[in-house]
Amino acid sequence: MKKTRLKKLGHLYATDEMLCMAEQDIPENKKIGWQRVEPVFQREVYLQSKICDGILVVAIYLTRDLRLGSKKPLYEIFIDKSKREYLTWDTVKGKWRTACVEALEFPHYYSYSCAYLTPEDKIRLTEYLGVTQEGMEGICQYQQSILEERLENRYKKETSLWEAAMKLVPNVPKDWLRWVNRHGLKENFIFYDYSKNVKEGFCTWCEKTVPVKKARHNTYGTCTCCGHRIQYKAKGKAGRLCTKKEQVYLPQKYGDGLIIRQFTAQRFYQKGEYETPEIMCNETGRVIYDKDLMGTQYYYGKYKQRGYRWIKGYPNYSFFYGYYDYKLNHAGAVYRRTVPALSRHILNRTGLPQLISIGYKISPNDYLSDLAEAPYLERFIKAGLKHLTLDALKGRIEVSESHSLAKSLGIDGNRLGRLRNNDGGELFLIWMRYEKKKRKNIVDSVICYFEEQNIRPENIKFIQDRMSELRICNYLKRQYALTNRPPLELLSTWQDYLNMSKRLKRDITLEIFYKPKNLVESHDEVLQLCEDKNITLQAVDIAKVYPDVDAICESIKEKYEYRDQKYVLLIPNRIEDIIQEGRALRHCIRFSDDYYERIQRRESYIAFLRKADQPEKSFYTLEFEPDGTVRQKRTSGDRQNVDFNQAVSFIKKWQKAIQPRLTEEDYRLAKVSASLRVEEFKELRKKNAKVWHGHLAGMPLADVLEADLMEVSLCMEDAGVTEADGQNGELVAA
Repeated sequence: MKKTRLKKLGHLYATDEMLCMAEQDIPENKKIGWQRVEPVFQREVYLQSKICDGILVVAIYLTRDLRLGSKKPLYEIFIDKSKREYLTWDTVKGKWRTACVEALEFPHYYSYSCAYLTPEDKIRLTEYLGVTQEGMEGICQYQQSILEERLENRYKKETSLWEAAMKLVPNVPKDWLRWVNRHGLKENFIFYDYSKNVKEGFCTWCEKTVPVKKARHNTYGTCTCCGHRIQYKAKGKAGRLCTKKEQVYLPQKYGDGLIIRQFTAQRFYQKGEYETPEIMCNETGRVIYDKDLMGTQYYYGKYKQRGYRWIKGYPNYSFFYGYYDYKLNHAGAVYRRTVPALSRHILNRTGLPQLISIGYKISPNDYLSDLAEAPYLERFIKAGLKHLTLDALKGRIEVSESHSLAKSLGIDGNRLGRLRNNDGGELFLIWMRYEKKKRKNIVDSVICYFEEQNIRPENIKFIQDRMSELRICNYLKRQYALTNRPPLELLSTWQDYLNMSKRLKRDITLEIFYKPKNLVESHDEVLQLCEDKNITLQAVDIAKVYPDVDAICESIKEKYEYRDQKYVLLIPNRIEDIIQEGRALRHCIRFSDDYYERIQRRESYIAFLRKADQPEKSFYTLEFEPDGTVRQKRTSGDRQNVDFNQAVSFIKKWQKAIQPRLTEEDYRLAKVSASLRVEEFKELRKKNAKVWHGHLAGMPLADVLEADLMEVSLCMEDAGVTEADGQNGELVAA
């Protein structure tokens, strides 16, 4: 609408009838919002309208202004029905406004239904605007419909291209759901009628009754007909159940390119209907590739709060909207029957068809994405290096540029053949490189065993000067048969045994000592001997290597010791106290030199947490940094029990209380200590170091240490510790 034309339409001034009605409208004090009280009229606004040159003009007056004798409207709204446009003239500010009525400023909130207009104006508004509501509500309804149209047109510019792309997507194959049920969903069951001597049950993979032996509810077994792993389910106990959600992929031809469709599949069983499950298979993602294999990602989600549709890009859901349930490009089974046709054209030079033919769970989209940066993936899979390809997809393989595949892997042609014949992965390749570097040959069966047990060359370095890889392999097999402990754990036990034997002055170059008949028994025997050794002599040995430990412990006692009514935190006087504490609680501090090394360089210190009424009895041992950050807290057997939770508030109070006593040097040391700790965690994760003993055996060591951490700032903030809390105890002198 042209503004100059609108100005020529003339103004609408209030009628005498409006002035009279406003004069008789006595305001009443009413509560506005939560607390504010303001005078409110029975009718807050008045409306008047006219139609000029096909344009509807609506004037809005405030009762407050009319009572003062003003006939001038607050706003004049111009609406052109033919062009679906509206514009508002603000008489107070003297400018044009594009806002709708709902966004205009009024003195305070009022109900649109309280607006006054004559019956003629009501009819004029509803007929011109074509709305169902009257007055201000009708104007709002009309303006909202225009805004909705504008928004829809704006979104269509974006979504029309998506819709055009989606129209070219072919239908799923006729056998798609059956394939998903049999090959995409890996969980299968045998349902049986519970009885003492059950002999048959229904296999969900075979889809028929099969013989069973020793069936027990929820135990796992193998179907005697199809050979698949199954879980036994007694029909009377199973109830309703479902399989876990799994990802499946459908590659199809798409014009000159390719589309890879991702589905989330799940199988549901209703009670008593176990032979006819419901298959849920929802499509969640699509990646469309052009002839150059440049992919465009789409996902199925809610678009601009306007309904569900295919959206270009990646989902950006928060945790509460099920981010972890929306798995784009996770590994899953891939439908193979469409692959041969694709392998002759667009996938001919990718290696993806060969990878799919193996039958492993993969993400074809991740493979094609990685292929652009790592073209050697095609060489790997086409050379028959299946296991190595899968490890390379996880970013584990270092490859150099070379026309020769063997040279790019850092090995020779003979070792490449062995790698292929044994379907070796990353670890097998590491052993091949180790072979070449050391100029030796290791039997393939030995390397296969090491790969199976996740044993690397550095894991056996401590014994390689006395035993060959073959002898080490055979020895580990015998010890596993004796103890049933994992070989990697046995290596750690073996190394501990040799270190302790060395402390006992044994000649560990003799086979009788470095290769005991029963490793675990010999380890325990040496452990007992170490415990029986005179504490003073052991302390002397430690002091020779770490001469400053005693002096450091003595110097920090006044700074860090603390007590309250329940607990007391003590600093050891000398090395003997630390050894005695380790023996009393039977944890690793009694033999590990790492703690003394950290004290020597002032990276961390040792403290004893005791109960106030039993200060002589060992309770917990703490390792803490110079600023009070607690790294570890352990009681008997390297454990942290539930009873420590009661002492957490004491630790936080102690951390607060010692802060005034710390010097700039302490904070400098704490900063260095924190940096070293972070680097240590990174190194432990890089080496995949695990806990080998105790109740935490098998867990990543870095995760255990990180979970133990009680940082000063975080603990204060967490607990809301105040200055008074820190003073509700006393710092005790040595």
